[in-house]
Amino acid sequence: MNGPPASLLTYNLMQLIALPATPLFLSYLACRKKYRRQIPGRLGLGIDSGAIRGKRPLFWVHALSIGEINAATPLIEAIISRWPGAGLVCSATTATGIEALEKRFREKADLLLCPPFDFWITVKRCVDAIKPDMFILTETDVWPNWLWYLKKLKSAMLFVNASLSSRAARNIQKTRTAKLLFGSFDMITPQSKDDLARFSAVGIGLKKLRFLGNLKYDRKMPSMSKGKKMSWRNQLGLRPDLPVLVFGSTHPGEEEIIFKVLASLRGTTPFQAVIAPRDPARGKEVAQIGARHSFEPGLKSRGIKPGAGENSVVILDTLGELLKCYAVASIAFVGGSLVPTGGHNLLEPAHYGVPVLFGPHVESTRDVAQALRERRGGMEVTSQGQMKRAIETLLEDKGLHGQYASAANQVAGDFTGSLSKHVELMEGMLAQRGLC
Repeated sequence: MNGPPASLLTYNLMQLIALPATPLFLSYLACRKKYRRQIPGRLGLGIDSGAIRGKRPLFWVHALSIGEINAATPLIEAIISRWPGAGLVCSATTATGIEALEKRFREKADLLLCPPFDFWITVKRCVDAIKPDMFILTETDVWPNWLWYLKKLKSAMLFVNASLSSRAARNIQKTRTAKLLFGSFDMITPQSKDDLARFSAVGIGLKKLRFLGNLKYDRKMPSMSKGKKMSWRNQLGLRPDLPVLVFGSTHPGEEEIIFKVLASLRGTTPFQAVIAPRDPARGKEVAQIGARHSFEPGLKSRGIKPGAGENSVVILDTLGELLKCYAVASIAFVGGSLVPTGGHNLLEPAHYGVPVLFGPHVESTRDVAQALRERRGGMEVTSQGQMKRAIETLLEDKGLHGQYASAANQVAGDFTGSLSKHVELMEGMLAQRGLC
């Protein structure tokens, strides 16, 4: 896998065939506000490389969206700490990803940008402006031209927390595109042993694969004092004397089930609920679902607080505040797991000693789900009825709730150590190039 594969030529010929549709595609993006400002960066234009000129080593870290940024965050912070004089470029593909980068790293990174469209000319324009010593891709978002051109410029290529589903692995084996997609990388660190096996099965040699654990599990969680928790509850309009149910990173199809559960609990089990859709732009839509079940949810983005009393519901339609909700939760459900999207980070609520509920679709965090089930720090719920019974059981039995809370926190503590191993790997790769 030293040189670019023949399939890269085929890939670019297919792009040439589709070229006449490009103006229409750009017009579509220009008509959508959240994509409009990305167009210059996507074309490789307007990149001010003055801030990174002369800085060595120069790192470029890319993440698809906010979930991948969560995984990349501890690594980016480690780069800033370990190489204080280095240059740092961060990029994200989605609008929410860019927003998250700006919120977290505007003052820390030298350059924040959107990645180029994967046409050779736009890739060349963008990459030539940066010329990183090390390129780090997080989890997904593999684009052949971009990656192979970086490799051509002799950047150290690292694919961290790499994820490969069973379906994607089957498609890659069928189309024989492993070299096209992954051949540019010097090292790939799969996020789970299952992912490691799948990368090996599609033809990635073991010399390029190294299992170092999941970076998402080493994310530094903000601490919340008792006073801060009370203040946060007050901001959300929640009473201090009632349990809080948090439903985090929910997807379409899950909120309907959640509101049915809450409606069935109403009148028998006192609670307050926070529902945080994975896409904050869906806040109004989720509130309308609640209204159909006779709830009057408050919208955090608009400063609307829920009605006083039991059974109030807050829609957290803002970015960067879900962890604070987990910190005040009595029970947390982590979304993307009742619908087949692979699930989200179960360790976020577990870190705060919160019993964790999750659905059957936890492919992206299967190892954590298994540990939570086995050690009784969390429960898998596959239906509305199971979710209701789990909530009732944990709220009614304080002793059992305490056992689950303690076990969840212990599981979170066990899934650490990946970050230091990745930094050590990066040091070795840079040392080979005389940059560390």
